[in-house]
Amino acid sequence: MVKVSVIIPVYNAEKYLEKCLESLLCQTLREMEIICVDDGSSDGSPEILKRFQERDERVRILTQVNQYAGVARNNGMKEAKGEYLLFLDADDFFDETLLEKTYLQGKKEEADIVLFGAKQYNEKTGSVSKAAWYFKREALPEENPFSGKTQDTDVFSLVTPAPWTKLFRREFVEAQGISFQGLQNSNDVYFVLTALALAEKITYVDEDLVFYRVGMKESLQGSKSLYPDCFIKAYAGVYRELKKRGVYERYEKGFLNILLSGCAHNLRTVENWEIRRRICERMTEPEFTEMGLMEHQKEYFRKKEDFVFVKGILNASEWEAQHQKRLLPTEPVIVRKAEAGMEIPRVSVIIPVYNVEKYLRECLDSIVNQTLGEIEIICVNDGSTDNSLEILREYGERDSRITIISQENRGISSARNHGAEVAAGEYFYFMDGDDILERDALSKLYKLSEEKALDVLYFDGESFFETEELRETKKNYITYYTRKGDYSRVMTGPQMLHEMILADEYRSSLCLQFISSIHYRQENLRFEEGITGEDNIFTFQCIMPAHRVYHTKEVFFHRRVRGNSVMTSAGKFEQVYGFFAGYLTIEKAFRDNRLEPEDEEGLSMLVRLRLRLTRKLFHNLEPEYKLCFEAMKPQEKEYFVMLVKDYDDSLVKEEELRVKYRKVCREKTERGEEIHTLRREKQERGNEIRTLRCEKQERENEIRRQEQEIKTLEKEKAELERTVASIRASFSYRFGRAVTKPFRWIKSRLKA
Repeated sequence: MVKVSVIIPVYNAEKYLEKCLESLLCQTLREMEIICVDDGSSDGSPEILKRFQERDERVRILTQVNQYAGVARNNGMKEAKGEYLLFLDADDFFDETLLEKTYLQGKKEEADIVLFGAKQYNEKTGSVSKAAWYFKREALPEENPFSGKTQDTDVFSLVTPAPWTKLFRREFVEAQGISFQGLQNSNDVYFVLTALALAEKITYVDEDLVFYRVGMKESLQGSKSLYPDCFIKAYAGVYRELKKRGVYERYEKGFLNILLSGCAHNLRTVENWEIRRRICERMTEPEFTEMGLMEHQKEYFRKKEDFVFVKGILNASEWEAQHQKRLLPTEPVIVRKAEAGMEIPRVSVIIPVYNVEKYLRECLDSIVNQTLGEIEIICVNDGSTDNSLEILREYGERDSRITIISQENRGISSARNHGAEVAAGEYFYFMDGDDILERDALSKLYKLSEEKALDVLYFDGESFFETEELRETKKNYITYYTRKGDYSRVMTGPQMLHEMILADEYRSSLCLQFISSIHYRQENLRFEEGITGEDNIFTFQCIMPAHRVYHTKEVFFHRRVRGNSVMTSAGKFEQVYGFFAGYLTIEKAFRDNRLEPEDEEGLSMLVRLRLRLTRKLFHNLEPEYKLCFEAMKPQEKEYFVMLVKDYDDSLVKEEELRVKYRKVCREKTERGEEIHTLRREKQERGNEIRTLRCEKQERENEIRRQEQEIKTLEKEKAELERTVASIRASFSYRFGRAVTKPFRWIKSRLKA
C-alpha cells in the first residue's frame, strides 16, 4: 500500500534534481511513490529522471508540454495512489524522516493536513538558516488537531501559501474538489489557502524537515518578474471560492492579512519600476478591488509596515499617473475673445481657474474694477468640474476685456503658459482665482514700472483666513507676504535676490510680481509643467537675468488662506517633488552661471534653502506617501535618494536613537529613583534594626538583672531554708512544739 505520493513538477532542474531525488529515496518511510512531472524540460532533467526510475521502481515519470507547475501538480494528483499527498519542488532537498514523521502524525490524528517547518539553504554560500515564517509555531492554538473553526485561530497566519510544508490527505482533496491553478507562478496559493479553510482536522510536526533552496535565478521565484501579477489572480480565486462556499466571513480578516503579505512580497521582490507599475495598475482593477484590501486602515493588519509599503507603492503609481497626465499636450479652446478696443493693453492679467466657484466672483470683481482701465483679463479654465466656467462666461458677457480659454485639466502651470501665449499687454500680472487685488494696484504698479523702466516690480501683500482655526494652524502666513527690509532702489535681479535672502525675505509667490512682457519673452520664460510649487522655479528664472528690479512696500495683494488650497494642503508628495525640481534648477544655475562673489553667495544660500525645505517637507510626509519617489525618473530618483531620502533615513534613525536614549535615560532615572527609595528604605530599616538591637540589648540586660535577682532570692531562700531547718532541729523548737501540742489539738477541734 502506498502511504504517501510525492509529486514533483520538474522544469530544467538538472543542477539540483539528483540531490532532491536522493534525499527522497533515502526516506525512512518506504511505502511511497515519487511522481515526477516533466514540464517540457529542455535540459538534462529527463535523462536524470529516467536514470532514477531505472534505479527505483517507486519513481514514476509523467511528461507534458510546458504548462507550469500548477498543471504539473494536477496531472500528478490524477495518477497518485497514496493515502497522503506531498507536493515538493525539484530544486529542494529533504530530511530523511520527512515522510515518516508527517505520515504517522497524520494517521495518529486522522488529519486532513499536516504542517511542518523548513529551513533555507543558500545556493551561493552553502549556509543553512532558520526560516520561522514558513511555520509560525507561536501562532498555534493549544488544541491539536485544530481547524479554522477553532476559537481564536487564524489558519492563514500559521504558514505561507507554499505547498511543500504541508501533507494533504488525498481523500480530503478529492472530496473537496481542490486543484492548482494553471498560472505561471503563485499557482499554489489557491490550493493551499482553500485547503486550509476547508480542513476539519489540521495537525503538525514541530520540526524543520525541508531545505528550501534560495539564491538561484532559475527557480519559479526567480521568474516572477516575467509574470508579476499572477498573485492577484491567485488570491482573487481564493476570495471567490470562499465566498462561493459561504465561509468567507469566518476567514475575512485572516485572508486580508495574508493577501496584504502577498502584495507586499510581490512588490518587494521586483525592483524594476515598470513591473511595479504593472502590478499597481492591476491592483486598481475590479478583480483586486472587490476583495476590499485597501478599504481598511493599517491598524486592521498584523504587519502594519506591509500596509504602509503597499499603500506607498500604490500612491507612487497614482502620483506618477497624475504627473504624466499634467505633461500631456492639450489644445486650449478660446471660449470667448476680448473685444478689440485698445491697441496694446497696458497690463495682461492672467488668471488660472480650477474649481473656485466659491471665491471667483470676489477675485474677478477686484480685477474688473481696477482704476487702470487699459487692461486685458485672460481667464484660463483648467478643466473645472464646478460652476467656475459659467461664472467666467457671466463676467465675459458684462466686460469686453475678458478673454476666456478652456482646457483639459493639466495644472496651474499649463494654464498660465496658455494664458501668457495669447497675452498682449506691456506687463503681465498672474493672479490666482481665489485671491483679491487692491482696486488701484495695477495703476500704481504700471506707473512705477514705467517711471523706473523695470523688468520686474515686487510688492507686498497680506493674508486673510477663511476660519479662525486656519489662523491658528497657519500662523506663518500672517506676516509672510510683508517684507520689513528696505529694497527701494533699482538694482539687478541677483542683487535683489542676495539682499532678500540675507534678510530671509525672499518670496517666490508669483502674485507679488509685476513683470515686463518684454523681459518675459526675451528670457523665454515659461512655467514648469507637471509640478506643484512652480512659482519657485519661475521666480528664480525671472529674477536672475533681470537688469532692473525694484520693491515697493505697498500692500496690494490679499492672499486667501483656505484649507483645501494647493499652498496650504500638506502631506502629499507633489509639494516635495515641486520643491525638489526647484532645487535642481537652482543648483544647476549655481554650477553653470558665473556671478559676482556676493551674488554667488546669495544663490548658494538659496540652493541650501530649497534643499532644506525639500527635506523638511519630505520628513513631514505620512509614511505611505514617502515611497512616491520610487516613481521618479531614474536620474531624478538617484539624486533624490542621495540628497533627500538618505538624509531623511538618517534623521529617522537619529530620532529612533533619541527615543531609545530618552527611554534609557527615563528608565535610568526611574531606576535611580527606585535605588534612592530602596536606599532610603534600607537606611530606615537599618535605623529600625539598630533601635530593635538597642531594645534587645536593654531587654537582655533586664533579663540578666532579673536572673541575678532570682539567683540572689534563691540564695536567700536556701539560707532561710537552712535556718528554718536548723531551728526545727533545735531542742527549744522541739520542746515548744511538744508543750503546745495539746493547745493545737483543742484549737483544731474547736474549728471542727
